[in-house]
Amino acid sequence: MDTIKQRTYPIINIILKYTKFSKPHIIFPILLVGSLFTILLSTGQFPPIEKFLVYCLILVPAYTGALAIDDYFDYKSDVINTRKKPIVTGDVSPRNALIFGNTIILICGIVSSYVFGMRGFLVVLYMTAYLYFFCYVGNKIQIPFISQIMTVTATNLLSVISPWL
Repeated sequence: MDTIKQRTYPIINIILKYTKFSKPHIIFPILLVGSLFTILLSTGQFPPIEKFLVYCLILVPAYTGALAIDDYFDYKSDVINTRKKPIVTGDVSPRNALIFGNTIILICGIVSSYVFGMRGFLVVLYMTAYLYFFCYVGNKIQIPFISQIMTVTATNLLSVISPWL
């Protein structure tokens, strides 16, 4: 029996390597449900569905970019503790992970400024500064799970401030 060779597409393989930074098991329950709950608590009502969908389209990639930056800072501890992350496995270089994370967050900032105005861009900029600070500090002082907690907190800042956008 002849085996059929599967054709591989290099661009698809590259995209799949970078999607390993996203964590769907965290994005949906923690970020999306948590964001909806935060918006509901701060405004007292559910957000319009179209605004919430746009918000999610900004939040999910921003979180993926934040995870790439977090993996960049946690590389040394990930080599010891977790061998499945894209930087540790060699799928993505640390430099490319940092470039990817910053590019995704920049694109999210531009989209956020288009949708929510300059305040939306400033929230993403603040989120990025917050993320870098706590990933760096968490890595230097070695507090367990601090960078993961700060990554989730940084990406949820938009839901806290979104009623005022």
